[in-house]
Amino acid sequence: MLSDVILKIKSRFRIGTTIYAIEKPSKHFIQIGGRRPSGLGNEIFEFGKAHIARNIVPGELLSEVHKNSIHSVPNFLKRYSTKTFRFQILLSKLFKRLLVIDRKTFIEAATLLSDCDYGVVFSHLQKMNPTKKDYLHASGMIGGYLSISSFRTELRSILDVESMGSKSRLSISFHIRGPVHFRNRPWSIQKTLDFTPERESISSGDFNSETPLRFYLSVIENLAWMKSVSPVYVQVVTNMKKTEKKILEITNSLKANEIEFEIVAGDPLDALKTLIESDLIVPSISSFSLLAIFLSDARYLWPREALFSSKGYLSIWGFESNQWLTKSISQAKSRIKKLSPAEVYLIRGLPFPSLNSADLSQWMLWNEGDYPRELDLVFYGEIPPSFATDNSSPFGI
Repeated sequence: MLSDVILKIKSRFRIGTTIYAIEKPSKHFIQIGGRRPSGLGNEIFEFGKAHIARNIVPGELLSEVHKNSIHSVPNFLKRYSTKTFRFQILLSKLFKRLLVIDRKTFIEAATLLSDCDYGVVFSHLQKMNPTKKDYLHASGMIGGYLSISSFRTELRSILDVESMGSKSRLSISFHIRGPVHFRNRPWSIQKTLDFTPERESISSGDFNSETPLRFYLSVIENLAWMKSVSPVYVQVVTNMKKTEKKILEITNSLKANEIEFEIVAGDPLDALKTLIESDLIVPSISSFSLLAIFLSDARYLWPREALFSSKGYLSIWGFESNQWLTKSISQAKSRIKKLSPAEVYLIRGLPFPSLNSADLSQWMLWNEGDYPRELDLVFYGEIPPSFATDNSSPFGI
């Protein structure tokens, strides 16, 4: 009809009016990366948050062309890249349609709601800003995996991964993360590292730092004992060359202890799937390892020296002020206090070193399946040190 044509013509000139807002579909802009090149472990947060938001307000997903990724960008991320990303954001601002959900905005809303689930936070912000129809998701990793936990099942489907731990033998994946050289700017001549090279020791809150060799060698010593209980198979997942000293020392130790192994290197998605589909993950202190743990049902070990200790509890992110934002986690503190060391099987991610070899083997073989989130380090969980320091064997060994 002629009236419809007139309305469409008007919408081009009446910037920011109700007519324009109604006619234009929503857009979800995914702000990936920053000054530093990002990896898949970091990129997945904004991708997940945008997907969660799109399930609430349908619209188009758009991201910037991935110029600062330190790896070959997976197709599931690349498909949303557009060269007009910044131009479209500018248009959205001009039309007064853009709601920017940055770190500050997210934290304020999550604190108000006592919940850092991105769906809950986004729904609140969307209702508080009804005139905004486009959304820039730029809160980074704030909220952790709790913020995108509702996206976990969908992401596993997108990545086409399944938890397929071997039934005939214990499948263990070592993630050995080495530094990657990159340029801060495309025109820079000098390269720098995205990861601090290995040091003698690590401390609470250390990230983007190579995990010490002795952590992996100590795990291998325990696996040697484990062989008497169950067949063991190790996959060494790494971005380092097979000939590098660290990899050689790990593989030599595996050979010396007569543990069967293979090295998995190359495509990051293949590496991620290998980690996810194992029975036990021996991680590097990196967001890539954390992503694998998040998507997997596997048990995992975490370097004890990298954990924070606060009021008798151990956690990965003890320095984050919003660690106890969620009601479900904060209300669980009383439950944690009531747990006995004999319930160590409830812990999915165990500080290492902790248990003796015999108890560690029993813990590895125990298949609980449904682990309390308040005890899961990846989900802002905390672990009472008594689980790892009690002198009596939790399994009666």
